[in-house]
Amino acid sequence: MTLTIGYVRPSFRSWESAGRRDTKQVIPSPFTQNIRSNQNQLFKHKKRSFTGEIQHLSNAQVFDFFGVQRPGRAFYLK
Repeated sequence: MTLTIGYVRPSFRSWESAGRRDTKQVIPSPFTQNIRSNQNQLFKHKKRSFTGEIQHLSNAQVFDFFGVQRPGRAFYLK
């Protein structure tokens, strides 16, 4: 089982050095948590692999570099 935590500091949508700092749009800092579990089994002399993953455990609002909101909590089975 793997827990991944990601954090990026708040950033501006445009160049930091261009224009007035107090009028710039800021992309909030995302704090994401992902958890993944992987299981390997031998079944009839063949290797089988199962993976379950939950992304954005906290379901917080996450934005990409352009300020577009990313999808919320997601569940994956492979």
